[in-house]
Amino acid sequence: MQAELWEQVYTSLTCHISEPWRMPGVINAFADGTKCMQLYGKMRNAYDRLCDRLGVVDEDEDVECIIRCYMEMERELCRLMFAYGQQFSGK
Repeated sequence: MQAELWEQVYTSLTCHISEPWRMPGVINAFADGTKCMQLYGKMRNAYDRLCDRLGVVDEDEDVECIIRCYMEMERELCRLMFAYGQQFSGK
């Protein structure tokens, strides 16, 4: 598997790379109006409400840990899905 290729697709898809370096043909899944952006908005609102309930001004360490771990799991699943896609497509 080409590690660089899956990484380029992932960073382009998740908008973790600047526009000039994005991979052509890969959408920004977090563009305004997309499902990912809608879900992010819901998550952010829930995060803010939780911090308010906890009396935390900026961010809560445990909530941040949950989010970071979930993002790492999501990244690993994306990497594996890309590898399986290549495997099952015969590439």
